[in-house]
Amino acid sequence: MLTEIFFGVFQEMAENTRSSAEVWLLGKGMNKLSNARLPTCSDVLRLVQYHHHSEAQTLRKSYNIACEEVLKVWERARIPTQRIDSCVRKLTRLYEEYITLKKNRKTQLQSCRSKEHSFQENIKKLFDIASKDVLNKMRNEEDRKFLLMQRENVFSCSMLGSDMITFGKESRKKIREQKAMQHNEKVYTQNESGPSALDDLESVDLSSLLEEDLNETDKEYQPPLTKQDAFSSNTPKLSNLFQNPGVVEALDRVNISDRGAAMVAGSLVQAMGQDISSMTFSRSSIRRSRRQVRVAMGSDDKASFSVGGPILLHWDGKLLPSIDNSRETEERIAIIISGNGMEKLLGVPKIQRPTGEEQAMACISTLDDWKLRDNVQGIVFDTTASNTGLQKGACTIIEKTLGRELVWIACRHHVLEIILANACKHLLGPSGGPKSKLFERFKDTWPSIQKDSFVKAKNILFDNSEILTHLRGEMVPYLMDALKSQHIRHDYEELLRLSLIFLGHVDKSEIKFRAPGATHHARWMAKAIYILKIYMFKHQFNLTEREHTNITECSLFIALVYARFWNEAHLGINAPFNDIMLLQILEKYPNETICKEVTTALRRHLWYLGEHLVGLAFFDERIEVETKKKMVQNLECHGSPTAVRRLNLTKNIKDLDLNELITERTKRIFDLLIRDGFELAKNSFLETDPNTWEDNKMFQEFKRRAINVKVVNDPAERGIALIKAYNTSLTKDEEQKQLLLKLVANHRKKISTFSKEALANQQF
Repeated sequence: MLTEIFFGVFQEMAENTRSSAEVWLLGKGMNKLSNARLPTCSDVLRLVQYHHHSEAQTLRKSYNIACEEVLKVWERARIPTQRIDSCVRKLTRLYEEYITLKKNRKTQLQSCRSKEHSFQENIKKLFDIASKDVLNKMRNEEDRKFLLMQRENVFSCSMLGSDMITFGKESRKKIREQKAMQHNEKVYTQNESGPSALDDLESVDLSSLLEEDLNETDKEYQPPLTKQDAFSSNTPKLSNLFQNPGVVEALDRVNISDRGAAMVAGSLVQAMGQDISSMTFSRSSIRRSRRQVRVAMGSDDKASFSVGGPILLHWDGKLLPSIDNSRETEERIAIIISGNGMEKLLGVPKIQRPTGEEQAMACISTLDDWKLRDNVQGIVFDTTASNTGLQKGACTIIEKTLGRELVWIACRHHVLEIILANACKHLLGPSGGPKSKLFERFKDTWPSIQKDSFVKAKNILFDNSEILTHLRGEMVPYLMDALKSQHIRHDYEELLRLSLIFLGHVDKSEIKFRAPGATHHARWMAKAIYILKIYMFKHQFNLTEREHTNITECSLFIALVYARFWNEAHLGINAPFNDIMLLQILEKYPNETICKEVTTALRRHLWYLGEHLVGLAFFDERIEVETKKKMVQNLECHGSPTAVRRLNLTKNIKDLDLNELITERTKRIFDLLIRDGFELAKNSFLETDPNTWEDNKMFQEFKRRAINVKVVNDPAERGIALIKAYNTSLTKDEEQKQLLLKLVANHRKKISTFSKEALANQQF
């Protein structure tokens, strides 16, 4: 019966999209949806493809456009739907599943073909975005039957134009609303002008407004609430602002208490000309609403979160005051996962003691709670004894509990911090506390220092050493190029700029010094930044002759050597070659004290020359082709009886080649990047000439993921900073504290900057 109608609809759609390119498994993209039926998953995916590829929209924007179009069709069918953000999440998961299949379409595995067949069958089904208990909410039996038939088969029925009965009810209801509005206006005029206006109301029969169409079953009709309706004058205003997830997210993000929230929200509502007499602003109600929203959002977050591949586990501990504001302290451990550009805070639970066993059990328990145990393929940790101990270290216990060999990734920031700390300790002497007294003195003197009067390194410091002259020639262009790229943190940029100023290659008009910051030893770059600044203003700062000499030597090492390796610390693919290069530079470095202390520290931390992580060098463009060929051949060599986590260097660094460190255990690095990664790499590029790797799409994907591997423990550091900021605020309940931390972490990713555009694009 509906064959001709469907044929006409699909013929029109085909004409509109005939020029579009064919898309694997989906067909051609489409720029609009059919109004005759509810859209299928395939329809929505094709709509996303059209806006993303043909209209050059971002993927996120394409999701939103597609969901808005889908909601219009469902609203036309008068079926209650989920919020648009829920629709976007559902569509995102569907599209990511499609992309995963597309990446593996050339793989010869039978499991991939089965998944493709199953996916093709599933996308023919309805893209169901109906609200929870939708059948109980719908009063119109015909609409309910239509939804059930669409869920069974989208082609079983259709919407053939307007429902005249419902249209008539809607029209009559609008007429009654208009008459009621006119009546209200007359009453308002009567109140303003006095009793004389009563004569105008005698002719109005108010009972007629209520009796008209009283026998009609208009209760069945409930017009869908559109975005415009939400702001119309006839729509009931929200009585409790604090039930809105967006409002609660914003209040928690800026750490506003319940009383503060009442004050701020009340003032804003009144400033917008709204009446607050009927709205909720009591502290207890606000507290209760915020707690409920956190629970709801936490449940939705855990239910909707999924990872499609291998992940890394990060953790870090911190001793903090108890959340109940007592004088007691408690140990907290921030637990985060990362993978393929994703970073997720799982929780910051309490532990009894900061031992390796306690930390490991907290990590395992949290992974089980999120059902992520099977996805962990690597661990990222700080180089402390409680983590790296061979018997009771957290890394060892986690690996034994999971029952498989993991890739150990030592935080490269901590490795490099130990190197500089050793050099500074032997040159400047021990500090005798958690802060450097020399840096504290300089910080106190800073307000009286003339910032436009500074000194650069004199040429005589370089002329007497061939290696220093060579390093200066290399570092100046490197620092200039590095400063052109964007830096997430200002202190990274400051270190590079100070190094360039020290070497004498920055225009004086462009120089602006930042005030000295924290002096605590835990601050990674504090030593390097302070030493360079002290050298530049040494003529305005009292230094002993020994301090002057050692500050000069430290500044040379930082500007000529350390700044480069610190700037590349987050690039795991550079780490193996960088460790060898640093050892080679230190062999020739003229200052014997620095050479000895730094070399000794580095040789204890050659994690990235172990059997696992050395495989990251496959993606380093600086490695010669012949070396990469030997690296591929050595993948079949037997490894050591126990996994070599870090290299114990016994031979001369000049005789060390990266390919000698490769064993069959190095294959794990490919599985860390992509599930069953070694098989994919072997079938796609490992057996080909390394000269052709850069043109191979699979190699490009592996390289992209390798670059994004977190080889620093910054995610865990951010988790610790988060609990420090919210430890004693907003709530004393442990469950609510965990929900609060995850809500704020998610909101920070959603809105990274407080710009008007970012606020306008957030979904409420």
